[in-house]
Amino acid sequence: MIKFKVVDIITILLSMTAAFVAGFIIYGNYSPPELLEITCRDGTMIYPIGQDKDLSIKGPHGDSIIVIENKQAYFRYSPCPDKLCVKSGHLGKSGEWAGCLPNMIFIRIMGQGEVKAENEKIDTLSY
Repeated sequence: MIKFKVVDIITILLSMTAAFVAGFIIYGNYSPPELLEITCRDGTMIYPIGQDKDLSIKGPHGDSIIVIENKQAYFRYSPCPDKLCVKSGHLGKSGEWAGCLPNMIFIRIMGQGEVKAENEKIDTLSY
C-alpha cells in the first residue's frame, strides 16, 4: 500500500489545478467560426464561412484551389511539390489555420471574438 505524505497530496492538487486553469485558458475562449481569412501576395481576403464557395488564389507557382463548404475550409489543390497544405485537411474551428509556403498562401478560420476585434480597429479615418 502506498502512503502519501501531506506534501505529495498538495503537489498533486496544485498540478491538477494548474492543468485545469491552463485548459480553461486555452479552450475556454472558443467561439463559433464566422470568417475565412486568406492571406497571399496580393493581400488579405475575407469570406464568410457559412457560404459554400470554390476559390482560385494565385501564387508564384500557380493557382491554389481553396474550398469553403459546410462551414469548413480546405485546400483542394495546390501546385506545391509536397502537397502538405492539401493533406492538412478540413478547418472548421476558430483559430485553425493551414498554409502553402511554396505558393505563399495562408488560410485561417476566425471566430466571433476575432471578428469583433478586427471591427474595432476600423474607424472613420480608415475610410
